[in-house]
Amino acid sequence: MEKIKNIIFSMTVTVILLAIFAASIGYATFMENSQGTEHAKEMIYNAKWFEVLLVLLIVSLIGSIFKYKLINKKKWSVLLFHLAFICILIGSAVTRHFGYEGIMHIRQGETTNLISTDKTSVKIIAEYNGQKAERNVEVNFSPTSSNELLEQRRIARAEKQWARSDELRDALAALGFAVTDTADGQVVEAT
Repeated sequence: MEKIKNIIFSMTVTVILLAIFAASIGYATFMENSQGTEHAKEMIYNAKWFEVLLVLLIVSLIGSIFKYKLINKKKWSVLLFHLAFICILIGSAVTRHFGYEGIMHIRQGETTNLISTDKTSVKIIAEYNGQKAERNVEVNFSPTSSNELLEQRRIARAEKQWARSDELRDALAALGFAVTDTADGQVVEAT
């Protein structure tokens, strides 16, 4: 156990974790520019491996504080650096799990209760025998994600439910996505 603590709390491991963290967010920035924000979020920022990296980094920094006895007057500047980095990482975790991303347009002298978000959702309204049901479904149109609407459309086509398939294609088109059927399956493009 002592050997594992020495490895995890070593300066070398902390520097390696910081280098991986810096390379990851640098790569995500370039990915965001070339392939879009949703792709960067899915592949890096919201990925489980990135979350594990952040947890390991926090553990390593906290362990370093105690291993190198940074809680004394002579090492307060190094302690402050470690604590600041830990606060930043914990803040990013809180934002990731409890935050809500959006834009609120407020003109001077006006009030509003509307927020625009980057989350895409589809509102489905069904009526049958005078009864009405509504459901909002959050969807992700990243090139690497699976998508419930596309999956429903694939199933409808496999079952030769052409009207249902067309309805789902029209719903995707209303969201700004063109669906083309190919021999390899559905191809989705932003319009």
